[in-house]
Amino acid sequence: MIILPRKYVKYCAIIFGVALFFWQLAFANNGSGFLEANFFDIGQGDAIFIEGPDGFQILIDGGPNSTVLEKLGKEMGYFDRYIDIVVATHPDKDHAGGLMDVLKYYNVGEVWIGVLENYYFSQSEFLRVLEEKKIFVRYVKTGDNFNFNGLNVFVFNPPPNEKLKDNESSVVLKILYGGVSFLLTADITAGVEKKLIESAGNALDSDILKTAHHGSKTSTSENFLKIVSPEIAVIQVGKDNSYGHPHQTVLERFELFGIPFFRNDQNGDIEIISDGKNYTVNLEK
Repeated sequence: MIILPRKYVKYCAIIFGVALFFWQLAFANNGSGFLEANFFDIGQGDAIFIEGPDGFQILIDGGPNSTVLEKLGKEMGYFDRYIDIVVATHPDKDHAGGLMDVLKYYNVGEVWIGVLENYYFSQSEFLRVLEEKKIFVRYVKTGDNFNFNGLNVFVFNPPPNEKLKDNESSVVLKILYGGVSFLLTADITAGVEKKLIESAGNALDSDILKTAHHGSKTSTSENFLKIVSPEIAVIQVGKDNSYGHPHQTVLERFELFGIPFFRNDQNGDIEIISDGKNYTVNLEK
């Protein structure tokens, strides 16, 4: 047995505590075996943060303003300043407004933009900041698919050669982890939903649906719900918004199909955790 003087015991305890802190920091987001999907209560807008079981992080949209930084800070922790992929589904402020702050504050591996969105983003500071920070830009299109250590990402929209309006050109992603899937539909309209049904069919089938365009009556058609057949739906919508979102007709469709739904304006942040077989939904309120 080795007996250390009291002052050395104190120093060893401090060193051990510091080492334990950094060990926990290094491994907190690795090897958990769980995927976490956070649908942030960001006001009237979209901001979805997904972290794979190995710590791989994807941010899809950033809401209308810098509120997203506060949400990311709580979820990622103070020392984590790196996001692997940021997706700008389309240029509308309620989706892309907060991304400028994200790009300035965090180090980002790459940014995904729809193939036809270069013009729209070039009219703002967005592309200039990407160039200044030397962030790789990937222009994604229908048919692209990626695998990030078991986290599969499929792109269903936009098509590569079709000129569409802003909402219709939204990047639509399906994220698959094991047997659990998320369909993230940004602001697509019923017209785009119809085209996706024709081109992708049953590949759209997903467990969790991010309701298009904040529950607008111009989206989430009955035929689309039949094909996607989600177990639950999430509506990213701001409290007392001026658009009347979500529209009553969309809520009635969910009730008609027996699909439970969760809303940011009523439930706050919505977190879904999955082990690849099952998932749980955690509500802030």
